[in-house]
Amino acid sequence: MHKGGAIPHWLFESITYKEPIMKTNHWGIEVDSDIPITGVYSGNDIVWKCMPYVIDPNYGWYCPFCDKLLDGYSPEICGNCNTTINWELVANISLLYGDWRQTEAGLWEPDPDGKFAAIYNADVNTLQVVYSIRLARGRLCSPCYPGQVDARVADTLENETYLYFALPEALLIKERS
Repeated sequence: MHKGGAIPHWLFESITYKEPIMKTNHWGIEVDSDIPITGVYSGNDIVWKCMPYVIDPNYGWYCPFCDKLLDGYSPEICGNCNTTINWELVANISLLYGDWRQTEAGLWEPDPDGKFAAIYNADVNTLQVVYSIRLARGRLCSPCYPGQVDARVADTLENETYLYFALPEALLIKERS
């Protein structure tokens, strides 16, 4: 659930609310249908080549091979040691995509001035959008993701009640061939 303070009113203007507003306990997590929560996407629904700004929280923005500060966001080649970096293989656990900022304590948090912030888990090929200026409605996930919404691209079920943080549409695969 979003803990970053009040959500600006302008974020809700394009969302149509379904009545009644629901509060429920989803596998131990209290959720409210009108407060945005994390949206969970399958990695198969993402246009990865368009995904901006990758951060490996284990390495920050340093080359994992020579430990020198990298120049820019997610470069493919380190300017210092000329090593090609495959970010998905380096992290092993998770990568941060979108707009993040590092706190004084060294922790990563979504940048409230950014467009979105998401966490990719390579082990299960899911992307959890924990902040976004785009909101959508969906149904709650399986018990694997308590208190989160299943953000399937091709979901046609009508029980789409819960507000969630959604990826920009340009990052989603619309149709599969």
